[in-house]
Amino acid sequence: QECAAVVTKGGYACELLTVHVANATNNSNEEDDSNNGTSLADSAARMERTRQSELHEWKSSLLTSLAFTVPLALIKFSSMHSSSNTTSIDGDLPLPPTIRDWMMLLLATPVQFYVGKRFYISAYRGLVHGCTM
Repeated sequence: QECAAVVTKGGYACELLTVHVANATNNSNEEDDSNNGTSLADSAARMERTRQSELHEWKSSLLTSLAFTVPLALIKFSSMHSSSNTTSIDGDLPLPPTIRDWMMLLLATPVQFYVGKRFYISAYRGLVHGCTM
């Protein structure tokens, strides 16, 4: 229970499970329900559902980032062959942003903040709780 308290204080979900192995001589479901325990099969099924959910989240993040990053890379690679400079004629001040620059910003922002949200949350939790990785 102390471990669960520390993990919960760290900002992560934690749940204590009481596992009861069914006796070979007594397979009644009433006994499992009266002990308020979780069978190994139930725990394994819950872990598999959690794993599948996490895999779905990672796949969704990957596809979202690809949907925005591929056009961004195409825009950037097409601008590499242009002969325009990034500074003004006198060389002191940069030129104002072009439509291409704004398009790249709009494509990069969802990847940075939506797909990267989990990393920002983990970093914030680490700062708040004094943990470093």
